[in-house]
Amino acid sequence: MGGTPEFTFADDPAWRDSLEAILLTEDGTSVDDLFELFTITEGNILYIGDGRYGPFTYNWTFVAEGYEDAVISFDLSDSTPAE
Repeated sequence: MGGTPEFTFADDPAWRDSLEAILLTEDGTSVDDLFELFTITEGNILYIGDGRYGPFTYNWTFVAEGYEDAVISFDLSDSTPAE
């Protein structure tokens, strides 16, 4: 199971400029702040790190000062892991 996380959004330059953390939680366990492993451009946040996904639930939290956290979740628990 692989793929590159890429998040698209209606661009808000003020929000984008205020973005200070991108947090990942995997099946309820906090992984880390992965902010440095993303490129952030107009309307797009692209993961440039490496890694694979297992059959878990993932929560990405985007933290921007002065804004409510944006949380995106996806569930791969019913997926077959990569070999």
